[in-house]
Amino acid sequence: MKISIEKFSGLAPRYSPELLNNEFAVVAENLSIKSGKIHPERKFHFSKPDRDYVPGQINDDQYNRIYSIDAERNLVVHGFFPDGSGEISDKISERSADMPHPEAPVLTLRESKVFSDILGDGEGTMYFQYGSKLAAGDDEGRRLLYAERILPPLTGWKDTGNGWSRDYSFRNKNITEWGLNGAGPFYEVNSCSYVMDNGGMLVFNGIEYSTQINSRSVTNHRGEEVGTARFYHRDIAVEKQATSPGIETWFDSILNGNDEEEGVTTGGRYSGTAVVYPAKDLRMFVEVNYIDITRNFYYVARFVDDSGAEGPPSELSELMERKPDERLNITVSFDASVAASYRIKKIRLYRSAGGTDGSDYFYLGEQEITAGASSVVFQDDMPDSELSEPMPEYGNPPKLDGIAALTGGFMAGFEGKNIWFSEPYLPHVWPSKYNQSVQFDVIGIAVRSNYLYVMTKGQLYAFVGDAPEQMTPLTLRFDMPCISRTSIAYVSGSIVYAGTTGLVVISNEGPRIFSNAYFTTEQYKALGFENCLAAGEYDGKYFAVFEKETLLFDFVENTLTTLNQAGFELLEYRADDGSWPQKEFLNSPYGSVLVEQIFGQEPEEEKQAAPEETGPEELTARWHSKTYVFPRPVAFSTVRIRSYGEAEHSVILRLFAENVMVKELKIKPGKAVRMPLLRRERRWSFELETDCDLEAFEIAESMAEL
Repeated sequence: MKISIEKFSGLAPRYSPELLNNEFAVVAENLSIKSGKIHPERKFHFSKPDRDYVPGQINDDQYNRIYSIDAERNLVVHGFFPDGSGEISDKISERSADMPHPEAPVLTLRESKVFSDILGDGEGTMYFQYGSKLAAGDDEGRRLLYAERILPPLTGWKDTGNGWSRDYSFRNKNITEWGLNGAGPFYEVNSCSYVMDNGGMLVFNGIEYSTQINSRSVTNHRGEEVGTARFYHRDIAVEKQATSPGIETWFDSILNGNDEEEGVTTGGRYSGTAVVYPAKDLRMFVEVNYIDITRNFYYVARFVDDSGAEGPPSELSELMERKPDERLNITVSFDASVAASYRIKKIRLYRSAGGTDGSDYFYLGEQEITAGASSVVFQDDMPDSELSEPMPEYGNPPKLDGIAALTGGFMAGFEGKNIWFSEPYLPHVWPSKYNQSVQFDVIGIAVRSNYLYVMTKGQLYAFVGDAPEQMTPLTLRFDMPCISRTSIAYVSGSIVYAGTTGLVVISNEGPRIFSNAYFTTEQYKALGFENCLAAGEYDGKYFAVFEKETLLFDFVENTLTTLNQAGFELLEYRADDGSWPQKEFLNSPYGSVLVEQIFGQEPEEEKQAAPEETGPEELTARWHSKTYVFPRPVAFSTVRIRSYGEAEHSVILRLFAENVMVKELKIKPGKAVRMPLLRRERRWSFELETDCDLEAFEIAESMAEL
């Protein structure tokens, strides 16, 4: 009687040991099967992170960012960020992906080109050759530029402290001849001129109330013509008093600074002093006819940190009116200590495109924040036509229970029944408008191609799309809840998770239960995947770590093997000391993920201390055959074990009769070997313990059979 095993395989616990095919085992420990050959495994170093890790999706990211969820369910980012000097650090640091916002922008100065260019001083004040300024006000719908009390600009007059006086003599005239007829104490000056700050002069002619005096074009601060300005003035009137008896009227000649000529009128000649007191108000107005209309704007501001990430917008400013010739100074204030703690370097200002709804905002400019500053000032005279860059989407990350990266450059996250999506290539921006929900609480998520699979307590869901706004829910006829978040892993392009009745693989053919080939439903439930410590992918195998052993499912060889406690080491991830999981497990979304570029740029002393650099530990493989039941008792006397390559060590062979070990031998692979005399039994099984690769096993009752 001879037993020959030319092809080894793994475990199939669902079948009785007597019913297994020849190649299957009841123990396949610390080994993998490669093309039907036994290959001893090396010690696995599993990591058990305290959070999820997702690589950043910015191409050629100089900061090598990687994102995770902390214990408070906040999205945080790790990377080689600038240090205090502005240089990129060689140490990995962590910062919050959540960012504050500045205060709402406010209007602090309104600059008019009508005043600054035409009137000269930027505030609408025109200075007269004589006079003292009064407070301005509105009059008759025109814009009041200034209000003055006039002292007459006449030569030869003296300042008495109470008015202006001049000695004069003139022939007596009656009231009728002067045309005053006692009509009152006012008289009108027919012409005068006023000098502006900028050296220009406005000449006022005529005495009518709304006479147009001067007109000129109006430009804005950019030099573009925006309209025409016209100027108006009110009548100029002076109070009068004569000290000579009988003199109760004013004469044009006096007001014009000329002495009365002899013989002009009948009557006697008088002499005396005329005192001119401060005049009535002179009010001057400007009326501007704009080519364009007055605009109304809202403003919002956003922080930018030293890595270029842009935070959420401030509160909306008040509605601000801007005439075509005006430039607005907009001030944005903020807490300097907050800006420093979040490493804020700039403030960007965005403006609505005109109107009062403020539905769209466009980039207006940015200002650097100087050390210790608590505000920055922007000047806005930009026309709507030059606003072309819309404000990026915004939304601080919500509280999340898990995250994953999708192929379109955006991230997905979940909390409760809600599924969130970030902006493409802006993993710190999570607009609420992309939010979707499912019926059951989410256990975990995983990505395959442009599909997002959502494992819940009730069933499996899927969303498909290449952008966050395109993510479309799919109906899957696969109601398999997920029972363990730590069981979720990527394996050779597929997704694996633990369901209520079996392990599920999601591949090109869709979701299916694959563990039925190895376990009955009762056996699977007894494994206790609810207590799975970690899971992942290595060398085409799905591993699931438990307290006392690790299961290895090989999707290439379609085999199940195990690692005992000596075959794996569970490494804890501790964010506070900067340690990182080993890179061989980077494909597991919940076991351990490490981006190659991060690992490759760790400081040399940290790389040398990594367990991977010390060399993996070889394990001793153990393979126990099925139980062979013979029709009659047999006694084996000869054995041959074949190894591919030169075997440096012997193989331990254990022989079991009726499930009891009866002999343990050390066998050198290669030639057939005679064994000690054994008793005859009907039920036999064999166990091989080896640290070398094995390709065949033969045992027989006689040497001739081999």
